[in-house]
Amino acid sequence: MDKTQVKTVSEPSSRTLSVNEDQPIEKAIRQFVKQPDVHTLFIVDDKGKLKGLVKLHYILNWVKLKLNMDVANRSNMRVAGAFQAFEIMKLCQSQTIGDIISETPSVKETDTLDQALHIMVHEQLVELPVVDGAGKLIGEVKLTHLLARMLEDSPDSEPICKI
Repeated sequence: MDKTQVKTVSEPSSRTLSVNEDQPIEKAIRQFVKQPDVHTLFIVDDKGKLKGLVKLHYILNWVKLKLNMDVANRSNMRVAGAFQAFEIMKLCQSQTIGDIISETPSVKETDTLDQALHIMVHEQLVELPVVDGAGKLIGEVKLTHLLARMLEDSPDSEPICKI
């Protein structure tokens, strides 16, 4: 798997959930609803260039705010502190999906599956955007596809992880 390229498991952008950064949040949520197996919404500009992402849990926090539900996680409040307050303020003031995006790493089709898996584990992503040389979104890699490939490449008698 170490030299296998991302393009062997990536899905084309036609099957990737992406929206323009200027779309209202409600419209983006409607697209999420149509694809219940998606956990990440990729945000692009008018030219299709990747701007960032919005994870499903962030949309859930936005919905909680709209329903006047408590967004703060009390068990982490001392640790999160100012960051949690900033995130809640950001959600309250947001109008478009571009208002709530997070930066995201990406890979190119020629990057290796090992590189993609390392990024996904480090960033806790289940879907990773694939971009071309100009940064245009051309697809995605799903964690389930990477794990399936890893298991496929590993003989049953050999452990996947060597400590």
